[in-house]
This record gives sequence, structure tokens and C-alpha cells, in this order.
Amino acid sequence: MPRKKPSSVTEKEVFPTRLRELMRETGTTQKKLAETVGVRPQTISLYATGQNYPDVNGMRKIVEYFGVCSDYLLGLSNAPTNDTSERAIVGTLGVDYQAVRYLLAAKGNQEAPHKGVERQELLSFLLSNRFFDGVLVECCINIDKKREDSDMSFFNDPEIRKCREILKRYGYEISTKEETGKLHF
Repeated sequence: MPRKKPSSVTEKEVFPTRLRELMRETGTTQKKLAETVGVRPQTISLYATGQNYPDVNGMRKIVEYFGVCSDYLLGLSNAPTNDTSERAIVGTLGVDYQAVRYLLAAKGNQEAPHKGVERQELLSFLLSNRFFDGVLVECCINIDKKREDSDMSFFNDPEIRKCREILKRYGYEISTKEETGKLHF
């Protein structure tokens, strides 16, 4: 019989990682999830470390409990939603699920002043403008060069600081991956 992989290896796999994230985000305990799935809390612990996996009925109960799709838990999709059109957009475009949610929210807020139509029109203009694409390419090249040089001065540039201040004034905060390990708005 082959040896089991240590949990330090298996817990990095997609299913246990996403299960732990969902449990943490929702404040779900192993005991509560175990009651929902119909297993012992120790079994949920094994799921969370990747030492064991639920059967099909257990998987169904887990995805129903968290309101996510099984493709997300299994790593076949980066969109946790059950909405197939949202998953298709994420999969087709390769953009972050939160970006898709933002665009859909902007569409839904069209009646509110400065929250819907203006944002959609501006985003459409920017995304369809070849000059904007050139700006994005230049930014990526500059960031890659600074990263290669281990030069963080780009992120301390006065214009970047001013942009951050303006965005912060309107309720948006930008942190670089280098600063926080994850880019978020």
C-alpha cells in the first residue's frame, strides 16, 4: 500500500485550501460543517488537510452549505458562483472573479448618479481604446523592470502616491502585491 502524503503537502492542494478559506470567511466551525454534511468533525479536519475527500453526497452538501459550485472547490474554476454566465466570463477572459462582480454591480447601479452609467461608459471607453492598452502595456513593462531590479521606488513615486490619495478620497484603497501579498481595491 502506498504511503500517504504528509498533511503539510496535501493541505496545499486546491480542495483543502478552498474549503479552509470558505470556513474562515463564513466563520464555519468543523463541528457545524460536520453536522451539515453528516460526518464527524474529525472527518472535516481530514478534508481541510487534504488527507481525505468527501464522497459525492458530501460534496453536494458542502457546496450547498457555502453556496459555491463544485468546480470552484475542485479547482476547475476560479469563480465560486453557481451562476454559469459569471463562471464563463471568468474562465473565458481570465479575469479575477471580483472584477466580474464589480462590472456586474456597476451595471446594476445604473440608476444611481455616478455609480452606474458613467462608470460603465468610462470602462467601455478605456477598455476599447488602443491608447489605454498601450498605457497598460507600459505599466506592466515598468513594473516588471522594477521588480527585476528589486527597485521599489516605482511604488513610492509622487504620481503613484497622488493617484492613491485620489482613489482613497473616493473610498478605494490600492495596495501592491509586494506590500501585502495580494492586490486588492
